[in-house]
Amino acid sequence: MLGYKKIICGFISFNILIGCIFGAINVKKVFADTVNGDVNCDGMISLDDVIKMRRYFLSQSNLSSSGLINADIDNNGKVNVLDMILTTKILLEYDEKLASLDMPDPLKDEKKCKIAYLINQKRLERGLTTAILDTKLSYVADIRASELAIVFQLARPDGRPYRSLLSEYRLYELSTYQYIMEDYRTAQDIVDGITEGEAFLDDCYKKMGIGFYRNSSDYCVIFFTS
Repeated sequence: MLGYKKIICGFISFNILIGCIFGAINVKKVFADTVNGDVNCDGMISLDDVIKMRRYFLSQSNLSSSGLINADIDNNGKVNVLDMILTTKILLEYDEKLASLDMPDPLKDEKKCKIAYLINQKRLERGLTTAILDTKLSYVADIRASELAIVFQLARPDGRPYRSLLSEYRLYELSTYQYIMEDYRTAQDIVDGITEGEAFLDDCYKKMGIGFYRNSSDYCVIFFTS
């Protein structure tokens, strides 16, 4: 985390110089819905937004009209280095909030442990290493399962890919896979269901996250990541 903050601070220092050289870019507020700091308009705030703004000041990249509006953090109608600093502040505060989340230990959940055990048995039968039942990934899987109650589909309810949820929680993985299920009965039913595709039987996957949500139906999500 310390190294991550050093990168952020480096961007701030560099962009103070850029702001002095290039000045401010005028922006007119014309949209009601804005996401302050979401410069690349991907629905979240991340280091990519800071990089995008830096490249914009260097004339190495363009911002969309929505991106310019989101970049105007202080709402003064201009995009300048102060907005860069405020974007960075939002980013660091968000990461601190994520770090303080009280995430339940999936190893204390009997059903999740049973599913993880059955999955790893399948992997061992294929000569693969076992996958770790990850706390943060399971927490995010619970959130993803609740989204299935809104609309049962591979994409999120707003149409964004499921990977956007992983990115929101700073889970940047080279390889990911998502299984979604509805109206299962037992842990064995779930494992039998994902075995049909056998995508999880790939040694690139080292971690798994298992999530549940229940309202009028039972929903389950299993993430595999590298």
